[in-house]
Amino acid sequence: MIDETALLEALDAGTIAGAGIDVFTSEPPKPDDTASRLIAHPKVVATPHLGASTVEAQENVSIDVCTQVLSILSGQLPRSAVNAPIILPEEYRTLQPFVALVEKMGSLYTQHYKSKTFRTTFDLVYEGSLAALNTTKPLFAALVKGVLTPISDDLNINIVNAELIAKERGILINESRSREN
Repeated sequence: MIDETALLEALDAGTIAGAGIDVFTSEPPKPDDTASRLIAHPKVVATPHLGASTVEAQENVSIDVCTQVLSILSGQLPRSAVNAPIILPEEYRTLQPFVALVEKMGSLYTQHYKSKTFRTTFDLVYEGSLAALNTTKPLFAALVKGVLTPISDDLNINIVNAELIAKERGILINESRSREN
């Protein structure tokens, strides 16, 4: 955050050699305000704050968000999410059937052992096509969700928070990869 007036004065005085700015107090800047004078200043490189601010870009983003929400609500993995690892489409297709399977296995384990000695360490061993994937975080999250959902229904476990929730609950999941098919 900057004081636009102070920055303009410092640029004019030579106290600051130059500035790069992409956010202004008023967007779009009004004619003859400080932000407009900064944009026009020879020592300033100014870029648009949001490249997707056109009507067409906003419409495309809206369509994409709605499509992804419908996809997630129908049980599919998210294509992209804030703070989530990027999953390539081919990896997504490979992971999708295993996510449901691992979640069910975790749930089955908890339901069976809930009243007995409950284990808190699990091993996920990826073989074949799963071992070659860049990310297996959806499988990790599915196991955490499967293990914890039967014993606490108020958790919203996802690809972003699964590791933290597992740690908070004392669950250790060891992941390894095998070259075997």
